Amino acid sequence: MATLKTLGMGKSALVYQIEEEAQSLVEVFRKTEGKPMNPSFALNLAVSNVICALVFGHRFSTEDKTFHHLLEAIEKIFNASDNVASNVS
Repeated sequence: MATLKTLGMGKSALVYQIEEEAQSLVEVFRKTEGKPMNPSFALNLAVSNVICALVFGHRFSTEDKTFHHLLEAIEKIFNASDNVASNVS
């Protein structure tokens, strides 16, 4: 938080971004109409959007296919690195 304040971002900017993403996340859950779903991707999308909004000053739509592909690629990279690490040890 101290680093964000040094960069000129107070607590209110962080809180605002988190609240905005929480509202989007609620809307994603509402659209399921109570049907079972895996919330992992929706949660990753929300957390990534908070980071992007703070770092780049831009928030992506929850429907943005390019952002979805980016997050899927990042997930594949982390999964591949986990597999390599487990094979080494």
